[in-house]
Amino acid sequence: MPKLKTRKSVSKRVKITSKGKFLKGSINNSHLKRKEDNSSKSRKSRYSHISKGFAKRMKKMLPKVK
Repeated sequence: MPKLKTRKSVSKRVKITSKGKFLKGSINNSHLKRKEDNSSKSRKSRYSHISKGFAKRMKKMLPKVK
């Protein structure tokens, strides 16, 4: 049986909590921020949860994560 390999693109984009939930960063957060108000900038700085169905896919892509 071949070795299970981690998808590096997924591992760089996703954080995993101690309970095994997945967190992702927000989109549209790289530049041109001076046009946005402070509330939207602070909202984009937070991490958000990934849905349960999509988290199942993430677990397949990250086999070494428990």
